[in-house]
Amino acid sequence: MPVWSVSDRDEEILAIAVRALQAWADGEPPRDPALRPDRIPRIHEIVSPALRAAAWPRWLLLERAFLDASATGDLLFAALVLRTLCEEAMRLHALDIDANRLAILAESTRKEDQDRLKQFVSFAWASLARLSTNTIIEGGGWPSFNPTAKALPRLERARAALNSYVHPNYGSHIVALYPERSAAATLLLEAVAAVYEAFFALSWSEKKVAGRTLPVGVNSTESWKRTTRLLLSDILPEIRRTAENDAVAEVMKAPAIVQWLATERNDLAPTLRDPALVPLLEKLPRWPRGVPNARESEFRTWEGAHATDVLGFAAARRGEERVVSQFPAGAPDTTDQVRWLRFNALCLQLAMLIDQAKAASFKVQLVRQVVQGNSLAALLCVRSLIEHRALAVWLPHQVGSSLDAVASQIQADGTLPELGRQAETALANFLAGQGRETREERRAWVMSEQGGARVAWLNLKNIVETAFAEDDRFRTLYALSSAAMHARSYRGIELLLRFADVTAHSRHIGLLVLERLCNRNEEMDHLSAAAMASNQMDHAAAFGGAAAAATDRIAQQVFGHFQEVFVQGLDYSGDGTNENPFYFEPHLEYYKASYALLAQLGVSPGSAKRILDHDVFGHLCDKWHGPDREYWFKVPLDRDQAP
Repeated sequence: MPVWSVSDRDEEILAIAVRALQAWADGEPPRDPALRPDRIPRIHEIVSPALRAAAWPRWLLLERAFLDASATGDLLFAALVLRTLCEEAMRLHALDIDANRLAILAESTRKEDQDRLKQFVSFAWASLARLSTNTIIEGGGWPSFNPTAKALPRLERARAALNSYVHPNYGSHIVALYPERSAAATLLLEAVAAVYEAFFALSWSEKKVAGRTLPVGVNSTESWKRTTRLLLSDILPEIRRTAENDAVAEVMKAPAIVQWLATERNDLAPTLRDPALVPLLEKLPRWPRGVPNARESEFRTWEGAHATDVLGFAAARRGEERVVSQFPAGAPDTTDQVRWLRFNALCLQLAMLIDQAKAASFKVQLVRQVVQGNSLAALLCVRSLIEHRALAVWLPHQVGSSLDAVASQIQADGTLPELGRQAETALANFLAGQGRETREERRAWVMSEQGGARVAWLNLKNIVETAFAEDDRFRTLYALSSAAMHARSYRGIELLLRFADVTAHSRHIGLLVLERLCNRNEEMDHLSAAAMASNQMDHAAAFGGAAAAATDRIAQQVFGHFQEVFVQGLDYSGDGTNENPFYFEPHLEYYKASYALLAQLGVSPGSAKRILDHDVFGHLCDKWHGPDREYWFKVPLDRDQAP
């Protein structure tokens, strides 16, 4: 990329020109219209060298990221990078205009000419000025791509199509589930053609860079084994050594990352060869025998995927097949209560499995970009990972709170309260977002039995703010990484002047995010919430819904509402001993009821230890160690009539 520097005097002149651009962009050009055709060429002459030099760093980093995505078989990351390249090409086109043309535009009174002039001064100012926090974080006053998008329709079509694969929308789910048969590969090729058609249409793209240049500063692509070795042996120790204080050095010991890379990612490798897993793994795409570039595993997936990821991938596909086989025509109506409950229970399981599969690939890609020192690509991974974690936290909460509201209102032999639709809407918004516009085959879970694709849409900013507390660092990091994606931060001028600092900063951010995402304890919070909500719906469906309940009280308990105390002989039997364990009646969901009964008996489930054991008759039980005694619960698998 270019080596660019300015003298103190030239810096002052540049600052004056940038302020003039800002005033022009804010609707305050020189008051005398006759002066404008002379002023704008002079401003262009001053800022042009900086703009031309600053055009290269982001472009080169994004190119490297796309090459990495292509080489490692990562379709989702490829789509993310290409969409960012689309915006970058549009921004460069907004700036690609010569001084003579600007003078003509400044003299013209035609609206389209004034709009084109405004477009240049706005993007030039945004590329070089010191931006306010509001502009960086919120995008306040940031210029719109709309005029350029209209001028480059092929590029805009590519950018719009990629949206289905960049955010957690239907297209990205299909890529995660069935990369070997999705439409994304063709779309990516079309986008590459559109991006480079636009790039080579720039007036300067095929001209030699003026002045001195230097390598872009990104390390070469390494195998996954060497990448992880470099992170653990070089990158992390160096960050700890140069940390600004002891607290940062302590955090950068990164125990969760170390465990994830050094232990957990290899411990299931022999499991993949277990004959019992053949039904789960037999339909996964595999490398042909003898292919020299095949990954460590025989399964054809992104490089860096290990046994745990392959099993998660297989589980997600199996979950999707269950939804399609049981509901081939799509989502049932709420009036079909039992099938509605079963459908949404399966959809919640599917949503969580897809989310985990996609997050697994982005975690691996983040490691790769941190090690290579691609600051911009690392921030793109951070943004996607925070989005996926936000959805994994938000979705079970939305579904669970909706079910709890339903449970408090349901009546025996009654219809599902309107609040139940909130659970379905949240699931549809996650699974079927942009499903109406997709190029992909429409799978059953994006359709409705009443006909047509389901209406769905996600507001990701609101979801991030709902999922994370106001003081949660993930909120700020999401805003910063979004700013990097849209060139409000990590701009070319910043990369030119502070490349090493920006790289170090992105590494810190990437590793902080990765350490938190690798924390199994935190991950269990939202996985447990999802499991509880799914069990709640499965249980109500297996019981037969409200229609099978004899009373309103039982109907509400079927759906998990335990406002009244449990009554022995009506809700459960037994005294909780090894000889006579507690045994719940079929209308109570076992796990939620176990917690409720313990609390009713004065035992905190959070502080009591639970283990699996067998009662005196050999039945499998949960044994809880309370403060004064043991409490035995007969698990439903050993019931003659298990719900």
